[in-house]
Amino acid sequence: MTAYAPASIDKPYQIYFEHRPEFLYVKIRCETTNYAISKKYWTEILAMQIRRGYERVLIDKDIVNSMPSHDVVMLVAELAGSGCHDVKFAIYDRHYDPRRCGFEEMVGTNRGLKVKICESLSEARSWLTAPAIPQDLIVTQEMPRFTVPLD
Repeated sequence: MTAYAPASIDKPYQIYFEHRPEFLYVKIRCETTNYAISKKYWTEILAMQIRRGYERVLIDKDIVNSMPSHDVVMLVAELAGSGCHDVKFAIYDRHYDPRRCGFEEMVGTNRGLKVKICESLSEARSWLTAPAIPQDLIVTQEMPRFTVPLD
């Protein structure tokens, strides 16, 4: 069971951090969000990620009413400028909408973030913990070298 502090006027969301061996797990719950609210909880997430030195973060997002797309663009631009390009973020959206989530993911990846928005927790965990280069693409033997005569 997860215990949350109650939401308040200053903090209209509930956030929970769990330190796991492979990644930082974050659960965020909120009825509605906007740029200011999202910036507050992303600031908390990044502060914990930096403080604990995680390279991977899984965010379990339970936000009923998403923020407008122009707010998404502003927030992602700030996140991209915060220096978190080397961190992998997997977001499990409990209210997954393929069109909205696809747009949010595209905005993030276009600005250099390593982000994937997923329809299930298992999909998010799998993407997050997968090696950067799939094992079947890693060459374990030296490739033959061809020489071209320079006549």
